[in-house]
Amino acid sequence: RSGGPELFPIRNGVTAGLADAVVVIEAPTKSGSLSTALAAVEQGKEVFVVPGPIYNSGFSGSHFLIRDGAT
Repeated sequence: RSGGPELFPIRNGVTAGLADAVVVIEAPTKSGSLSTALAAVEQGKEVFVVPGPIYNSGFSGSHFLIRDGAT
């Protein structure tokens, strides 16, 4: 086995590190997109979020990022 879910946070951090900025389209509270965005913030990268419907749980992580200062 070459890796499993336990390696996703590492992969997300590497992905954020390779990017100039991260754009999140839709991120539930527990998602790889949110993990990547948080890694980007830790690395001093810009994070952009496309807002979605406030009552759709698929955007709860996206709304968290916006409240936390993402553009």
